Amino acid sequence: MVRMKALQTTFFRLCLIGISLSAFACASLPPPDSAPTVSARLLSKAEIKNSWGNLPSTNPFLEPSGMVKGQPDEFVVLQLDFSLPSRMAVNISASVESPDFRQLAWLKDASDFEAYWVLWESMGNAGEREAKLGRKYLPGSRYTYPRGTYSYLVVVMGENPMPRPATIKVQAIIPGIEPKAWTFPLPESPAKK
Repeated sequence: MVRMKALQTTFFRLCLIGISLSAFACASLPPPDSAPTVSARLLSKAEIKNSWGNLPSTNPFLEPSGMVKGQPDEFVVLQLDFSLPSRMAVNISASVESPDFRQLAWLKDASDFEAYWVLWESMGNAGEREAKLGRKYLPGSRYTYPRGTYSYLVVVMGENPMPRPATIKVQAIIPGIEPKAWTFPLPESPAKK
């Protein structure tokens, strides 16, 4: 009798969890007749550290530093949020440009960024970094996504330090809306603050 009661209670709890998850999943889908939306914003080092950790050994969005080379690269981390009412292709481009239009840094797609971190494999917990990249990094700069709401990070990477002043340029192309473009001034180098 006690065992039956325990099984019923467990079953009831699992049903509640299943219903809750189903309701949450449905609530995050945009209506099929809505227009796609997209936004981009530049993340500060403080935001990156608060969300993902203070050390590059576990935080893939912070620049690694070696004993011989020091910190050879500088990262610009952008957050992209988009909502798609149906299965759609999304095309993202991003770079950093000098005032004379020289490209100083380029968007690293997921496979390039993962390959970059393989070079730093001996530094810290590679498995934890890879897990964070898999959860949060934009799968591809040209990628087809199912209907849903997404929030991803991308890294624009250049040689450290990038010359200032410079401009971060981001563009998103999604069918059904005009191409979107954003510009941000490249923040002062953390080493110079």
